Amino acid sequence: MEHWNEYWTTSNSVHSFSEGQYSKGYDGELRSIWNAVFNSLPKSAQGIDIGCGNGGLALLAVQSGNNFDMYGCDAANIMPLASVDTTQEHFKMLPQITFCPNMKAEDLSFEDNHFDFALSQFGIEYSDLNLSIPQVLRVLKPGGRFIAMLHHKNSFVTENSKIGLKVLNDFLKKDSIVDQLHAFVTFYSSSVFTSNMHLEENSRKFKSDNSALLDTFKNLQKHNMGDINTHWYNDVSKMLVPFIMSWQNYSITDYEQTIASLMQFTSRLREQINTAKSLADIKDTKATAQKSFSSATYKPIRLEEGLFAWCIELTK
Repeated sequence: MEHWNEYWTTSNSVHSFSEGQYSKGYDGELRSIWNAVFNSLPKSAQGIDIGCGNGGLALLAVQSGNNFDMYGCDAANIMPLASVDTTQEHFKMLPQITFCPNMKAEDLSFEDNHFDFALSQFGIEYSDLNLSIPQVLRVLKPGGRFIAMLHHKNSFVTENSKIGLKVLNDFLKKDSIVDQLHAFVTFYSSSVFTSNMHLEENSRKFKSDNSALLDTFKNLQKHNMGDINTHWYNDVSKMLVPFIMSWQNYSITDYEQTIASLMQFTSRLREQINTAKSLADIKDTKATAQKSFSSATYKPIRLEEGLFAWCIELTK
């Protein structure tokens, strides 16, 4: 859970897609799909976003104009109102949401028959569905609906994460660039070098080590050619290259914190890939839910980019 705690408390983002078209919240086709859901729900209803992160989906519900009373819960130690800049126009309604950190979907701390509806996007599948789905049933009012988008094993999101994980592993593997860079930062930030940096032998060593590191970056770049791979390579490189080009401005502690962030990013990608659901998984979830809910349906969600997620809808 630490890898998610780190992300949610350090990211000025309301969801796990912190870049590109979704940097300011869900938009485009995805926003339209969810707005259709919101408009099918009773006005002024009370709802909860399960696995809410910093509140992306709950915020979209509040922005829909349906006067919802929204809650958001997450197993991570979320602090959206401290992490996200709510002075920005697209985030200014975030304080209208009641957030519940450190609340697992398997153990929702609400009374029975509490909510008119429940939502989740890329959240509840990180829980044990055999325990969390009964909790959703318990907190919903009779006739209440649960609509969730879950990671799909064959979605472009999952495929992109697999590529990202591969690129990160190339950077982080033993004796690769991160180990070379660790030795570089350790030596060139030390007094052994800084107090004698103008000595000819130190100057030669610096030029040699600097050149060797840049060659390693170039080799990694060649190994990760292709549009998506290059995108991931560039994102990781932006975090590491400054330790070579502006080495005077950084300490070994700065470097180790950067590597720790990359390792936590790796953990988030690996977990996302592992929680993605196959058709068999979704059918099993539906079959189990049908025993308790009055209706249970599922369908794949496609966006312009391709297959995006599974959508399940359960009605109490």
